[in-house]
Parts: sequence; structure tokens; C-alpha cells
Amino acid sequence: MASHRTVLSLDLTPPTVIDKIREIQKGDTMNGPIWLILGIGLIFTASPTWAQRYDPKYPVCMEVSDGDGGRIECLFTTMAQCKEGTQGGVAGLCLNNPYYVVPAPEAPPATQTTPAPSASPAGSPRR
Repeated sequence: MASHRTVLSLDLTPPTVIDKIREIQKGDTMNGPIWLILGIGLIFTASPTWAQRYDPKYPVCMEVSDGDGGRIECLFTTMAQCKEGTQGGVAGLCLNNPYYVVPAPEAPPATQTTPAPSASPAGSPRR
């Protein structure tokens, strides 16, 4: 009868980065979809923070050309105000803001009416 001996070997070397990556890859199969969902959520959350060229609060914009390139500044309420800004040594072109949103008109204040005098019933005697 042959005896089978099992040899137990202990690996005492610390794990390397590659060993850790393999351990993570073999781990929970839900890690991939979770990271995918979080990544997509981050993209959609970050999207509104990208620079918008036209501020919809102002009707007139100036396209400014300087040493850093060009940019659009929308902070003028009238075309005359924008043109005054170009006379201060700034090279720019004034244009109407295509994304301007006209504010809704304010509702007029409610007028207070005085209540009508109460009519006494026709059949009741007065004292």
C-alpha cells in the first residue's frame, strides 16, 4: 500500500499589485456593473458644468478677441451698452443673444376691494 503524503506549502511573500488586481477581478461579479453605473452617473452629473457660451439672462453679448483667443461675454442689457464696452480698448463684436429668455411679466398687484354692505333681509323689522 502506497501512502500519499500531502505537502502543505506556505507562501510568506507579500502579494504584489498584480496579485491584488487578479484577486479583485476574480471577486464579486457585481463590481463591474456598479462601476459602470457610477461612471455613467458621473458623466451625466458633470455635463451641466461645461461652459455655456451664451448666458440666457442677458439679451446682448460681445464676442471678445484678445491674446488668449476668443470668448463670448453676455452681460449687457442693451446694444448701446455693449458698444460702449468695445470703446474701452477691448476688441469685440456686439450681437444679439440667440438664447436670451425674456422674463415673464410680473402680475399686477391684486387690488383690494371693499366688501359690499350687507343687505338686511326684506322681511325682518329694524329696531
